[in-house]
Amino acid sequence: MMTVSETYRAIWSDPRHRKEHRVEIAGVTYGEDAIVSPPVVSRTLFEGGNDMVGNCIAGQLTLNVIPQGDIPRMAEIKLYTRLAREVDGVDQVSEWLPKGTFYIDTRKLDPESGVLSIHAFDAMLKGDPQFLEEGDTG
Repeated sequence: MMTVSETYRAIWSDPRHRKEHRVEIAGVTYGEDAIVSPPVVSRTLFEGGNDMVGNCIAGQLTLNVIPQGDIPRMAEIKLYTRLAREVDGVDQVSEWLPKGTFYIDTRKLDPESGVLSIHAFDAMLKGDPQFLEEGDTG
């Protein structure tokens, strides 16, 4: 369980609060101005979410950003979220909370808009060993 500040709790209790996101891709920070649509994190093993006891579930991240330079293959992505609200014309924000570390699996650049669509997984899939059959050289 994550510990949050009193500011976070106060903003959370306001029904008009909003979420703000920030990602770090290969050490470069992308703020709200570079994130085209809110990041989507899912943790389901099967289509429809019929997960079973004993299965390990890899987290997935779907993200659309305007790239700031080259992004290497399998780059590390750290996702952060905070709460914000407006009180008497002044923005009030909470601390940034880490929401996961992911690694790029697939990406597609739209040549017209310059938006990079990223699909990434967390490190759970790195633990999936390759089992070779007898006589298989890999």
